[in-house]
Amino acid sequence: MNPAANAGGPTLAPAGDGWYRGTLALVLIVGLVGGAGGGLWLTLTISEAGSMLATPDSAAFVLAVNAVAHAVLMGWAGLALLATGLRVVPPWLGRRRDTRGLLVLSVLFTFAVAVGAAEWLLVGSRWSSSLRWAWVGEALVATLLGVRLIRRGTGSAVPWRLPVALLAIAGVVLVGSIVAEGCYRDQLSATGGGIEHFLAVVQVWQMPLRLAQLHGIGLCGVLGLVLILHPSAPAPRRDAAVIILLIVGIVGEVAAWLVYKHTGIHALAALLLPCWLLITIGAALVVVPHRLWRPRRDDGASWFLTAAIAWLAVSLALLLAWRGYHVLRGVRFSHCYLSAFGQAAAVGFVMQGVCALIARVRRLPADSQLGPLALINLGLLAQCVAFIGMDWAAGPWSKVLAGSGGALAVGLAWWITVAAVGLRRTPVRSDQP
Repeated sequence: MNPAANAGGPTLAPAGDGWYRGTLALVLIVGLVGGAGGGLWLTLTISEAGSMLATPDSAAFVLAVNAVAHAVLMGWAGLALLATGLRVVPPWLGRRRDTRGLLVLSVLFTFAVAVGAAEWLLVGSRWSSSLRWAWVGEALVATLLGVRLIRRGTGSAVPWRLPVALLAIAGVVLVGSIVAEGCYRDQLSATGGGIEHFLAVVQVWQMPLRLAQLHGIGLCGVLGLVLILHPSAPAPRRDAAVIILLIVGIVGEVAAWLVYKHTGIHALAALLLPCWLLITIGAALVVVPHRLWRPRRDDGASWFLTAAIAWLAVSLALLLAWRGYHVLRGVRFSHCYLSAFGQAAAVGFVMQGVCALIARVRRLPADSQLGPLALINLGLLAQCVAFIGMDWAAGPWSKVLAGSGGALAVGLAWWITVAAVGLRRTPVRSDQP
C-alpha cells in the first residue's frame, strides 16, 4: 500500500489498543511529576533566589535541572514518540501492527527514565555508578526492542518517505543521547566534588546534549508523526533536502559547540549560527508546505499543534538571535536567555507537540482542551519573558517567574487530567486520524 494514498492518516481501530492506553498512562504520570511538578519547583527556586546564578547550591540545582529535563525529553517525549510510532507507522504503511510485548517495553522504558532521573540527583554518591549504567542498559534495551518491533510491523522493505526518515533520525539520536548522557554523568562524577571542575564539565557537555535531544528527538520525532497523522498533509516534496539540512544542522551544532568549548576560542561560537539556520530552513520546508499551523475549530489536537509550531518558530528565532543578544547584553553567555530558549523548545514545542499527537490518536474532545491550552501558553509566554527580563532587572521579574511557573504547572496538570479521562474512551474506527 502506498502511504501517500493514506495521507489522511492510519486507520485507528479499537482492537489491540490496551497497551497504548497503558503506555500513555505512564507518559502522563511522568509529565505530571517530572514536567509540571519538577518544573514548578525549579521556577520557584529561581524566583526565591532572585537570580539564575544565586541558587543556594549551584551543583545540586544543575543536577535537579537535568533530572527534570531528563523526565521531559526522555520520558514524556521519548516514550510517547516511541509508543505512538509503534501505534501508527505500521497501519500508515498498510501493514499489520504487532502488539506482543509492547506494554512490557513501555514499563521497562519508564522504569529506566525514573531511575535515570533519580540518578541525576545522586551524581557523585556511592549509588550513582550502579544506577547510571542500569538505566542506560534498560533504556537501550527498550529503545532497540521498540525499533525492532517497528521493523517487524513494517516489514523489510520500508518505502522512502519523509516521515519515516524523520523518525529514523529521532531513533538514532535517542539511542545516541542515552549513551552520551551516561558518559556526561561519568564526567560529572569524576569531578570529586570540586565546584569549578563540575561547572566546567557542565559548560562543555550540557548544551550539545540538550540541543541534540531537542532537535534530534523532539523536532524530528514530533514532525515525523505529525506528517503521518495530519489529515490534510499532501504528498511530501523535497524529502532529501529536508533530511540533509536537518542532519547537517544537528550534527553541526553539536560539533561546533564542542570545538568551541574544547579550544576556548570564542570566535568559533559563530559556527553555531549556520547550523541553526540549516535546522530552521529544514523545519520550514516541513511545516510551510503542509500548513501545519492552521487549526480547525472542532479539533483540539490541531490547536495544540498550532501552538507547538508557533513555539518552534520562537525557539529557532531565539537561537538565530543568540549572538546579537549576547553582544547587546555585553556578556559571553546568558543563563537566562538559555532558559528562555529551553522553555520555548522543550515545553512550547516538544511537550505541546506530544499533547497534539495524543489528542489526535485518542480523539480528545476539543472543548475540554482549550482551557488548558490557553493557561499553558499564557504561563509559558510570561515565563520566557520573565527569564529574559531577569537578565536586566532580576528582582521584579523573579516575581513574575513564580506566577508564570504556577500557571504553566496548573495548565499542564489540567490537560493531563483531561487526557487521563480520555484514556477510558475507545476511539471510533475511522479513516481520519
